[in-house]
Amino acid sequence: MAKWTLEKIGLQEAAQGIFKMDEKYGVPELVGSLLNILFTVLGLVFLGLMVYGGMLWLLSEGEEKKVSKARGFIFHSILGLILVLAAFAITSFVVQQLTQQTILAPAAPATP
Repeated sequence: MAKWTLEKIGLQEAAQGIFKMDEKYGVPELVGSLLNILFTVLGLVFLGLMVYGGMLWLLSEGEEKKVSKARGFIFHSILGLILVLAAFAITSFVVQQLTQQTILAPAAPATP
């Protein structure tokens, strides 16, 4: 009976491709990858809420209560997207500044 391993079915290479696992990979790259995954998931949540709000509106049959509920879903979805984009921009800026400071800053001289 054949023994299944990650290498035989190609999952090891897939995991290395997703998380870029090699000798040069450090904590900043891992955090960046996890943040990218998080923002991708949040974007998909936004898309799902927009579709749900649109379907509520289409199926409301002109009833004002249902239309206002659908508008609320759409409005809050857009508000959530704006917050996620702002968080992404702030995170990108902070990570870029921290990376530049740690890479470009000269090491402090050792005092005897």
